[in-house]
Amino acid sequence: MPKLSGRCSHTTGAADAGSLSLRPRLPRSDLAPRGVVPTDIYLNVAVSGVLTGLVYGLMALGLSVIFGVVRVVNFAHGEMTTVAMYLAVVLFATLGLDPLLMMFADRAAFCLCLVMPCNDG
Repeated sequence: MPKLSGRCSHTTGAADAGSLSLRPRLPRSDLAPRGVVPTDIYLNVAVSGVLTGLVYGLMALGLSVIFGVVRVVNFAHGEMTTVAMYLAVVLFATLGLDPLLMMFADRAAFCLCLVMPCNDG
């Protein structure tokens, strides 16, 4: 068995005389340990996935309704959805709005402005 010296060629920093470190010494950081993902990352990915899935579902629903009525696939529906999504991203970035909170505000405005006046009879 070969004799190990106190120094390794791939370590950073000076090795103590009695230490046999074969792993490189990396600077400590204030981040979470390797392999541990913070909970907010999981929540962010979950919310993004749900919102993306909802957008895909709305696009599919719109295309199926248009195809069911007209019997022609209208690709302008997808184009308008794409333009609306780009417009939403630009507005959220410029005004600094939170998309999740604005979704609830949008639904409340929809109910107050369009649904409630229809119930007056």
